[in-house]
Amino acid sequence: MIYNKITLIFFSVLYSVISSAQNGWTYFSQSNSPLPENSVRSIAFANDSAVWIGTDYGLAKLKDTIWTIYHTFNTNGGLPDDAIRCITIDSNNIKWIGTLSGGLTQFDDSTWTTLNTLNSPLPDDYVRDIKFDQTGNTWIATTNGLVKIDTAQTWTNYNTLNSSFASDNIARIFIDPDNNDKITGTVNGGLNIINDSTITTYTIANSAIPDNSILDIDKDVNGNYWMASPANGLIAKVAGGGWFNLNASAGYPSSGLTSLKITDNGDIWTGTVDSGIVRKSGLQYSVWNSLNSPLTDNYIQCIAFAPDGKLWIGTQSAGVYVMDVSLITVNYEISSSTFITYPNPVTDHLFVFGDFKNDLQLQLVDVEGRCQKVQVEKLSIENYLIDLKNISAGIYLLNTSESSGKYFSKKIIKIN
Repeated sequence: MIYNKITLIFFSVLYSVISSAQNGWTYFSQSNSPLPENSVRSIAFANDSAVWIGTDYGLAKLKDTIWTIYHTFNTNGGLPDDAIRCITIDSNNIKWIGTLSGGLTQFDDSTWTTLNTLNSPLPDDYVRDIKFDQTGNTWIATTNGLVKIDTAQTWTNYNTLNSSFASDNIARIFIDPDNNDKITGTVNGGLNIINDSTITTYTIANSAIPDNSILDIDKDVNGNYWMASPANGLIAKVAGGGWFNLNASAGYPSSGLTSLKITDNGDIWTGTVDSGIVRKSGLQYSVWNSLNSPLTDNYIQCIAFAPDGKLWIGTQSAGVYVMDVSLITVNYEISSSTFITYPNPVTDHLFVFGDFKNDLQLQLVDVEGRCQKVQVEKLSIENYLIDLKNISAGIYLLNTSESSGKYFSKKIIKIN
C-alpha cells in the first residue's frame, strides 16, 4: 500500500459557538455559526467530545464552544476534496473521511493520510461509507464496489464482476454486532449479506424486498434488519423469514427515506426527503418538520445520536439541528396508526397488525357503504389475514372493532 503522508499545514478558524435554541432544539447554519456549508452529509462523534460535521463544502469540528474548519486550501491539500460524504472515527480517534471525488483521508488531528485511485487499489474516488468489523478489518463503500482491507493490509474488492452483487454502487455498510456479518445497501442493487464464506444478494428479482435501493441499515433487538429506502419507505428483513414494508400507502408519513437509527428502547428514527424526522414507536408515528417544529428544511440527509442521547440532524439546505429528545415534551403527531395493513395497495391477501388486546371484528366496506364478503383468518390476537382474491379492484374502508368497544378504520386500495 502506498500512503500519501502530508504534514499538517492549516490555519484553524476558531470561533465562539453561536446557536439558536428553542424548546429543546439547537441549530447551526451559515447564518449563525462558522458552519462552512448548509448542506450537511455526515455527522460523527469523537471520544474527546468533539463533533465532526461533513458538508458539501468543507469539514467542521465543534468541540465545546470552538469551531475548526478544514478545507483543501487551508490543509495544503491534506483534505483531498471539500465535498464530504462520510465520517467514521475509529477506536484510536482517527477520523476516516470519505469524499465525493478525492478518495478517503485519515486524520489523526495532526497528519492527513490520503488513499485514492492513484496511490492504492481503491476502485473509485467517490467514498460513501467506511466501517470497521469486529476482527479489525476495514470496509469501504464506493460507487465502484466494496473494499475490504484486512489486518495484514491486504485489499479485496467485491463487485458485480467477481461476486453476486447486483450493483457496484454501495451506499451503506452495517456491521452486525451479533455475528460480524457485513450488511451492505446499494443503489439499484438491493441488499448484500457477507459473512466469512458466502455472499447473499437480495433484489426485487429474487426476493420480496420492495426496493433495490437501500440507503441506511440498522438492527433491532429481535434480530430484524430495518432499512431506509429512497422510494419505498421503511423496509424490514424479518429475522424469522420474509419482508415487511411501511410506506406512504401503508400509512407511514413518507416513502422517501435517507437515514435510519434504532434506539435502545426500540424506537426507529428516520430522516426523510419531504417530511422531516419520523419516529416509529410501536404503532405510533411522530413527525417533526417545518410545520410543527423549528426545522426549516424537511429534506434530511443524515441523522446521528450523540453519546448524550441528543439527535443531530443534517439537512440539505438549513445546516445542522440538534434535538434534545429528553426535553421534547410535545409529541407532534402528524400521522399515527392504531393498526397496520400490508401490503396496501393489495392484490390478494391483506395482513392486519395491531396492538390489539381483545379479539377483532373486521368489516370491508366499499365507497357506497356496502359490506363485502371476505374470509378472515386470525393468526394471533395481534395478527389477522384477509383474503381479497374475489374482491373487485377499487377503494374500500376497512373497519375494525375490538370486543372492548374500540373502533378504528383505514382506507384500503384493491388492485388486480
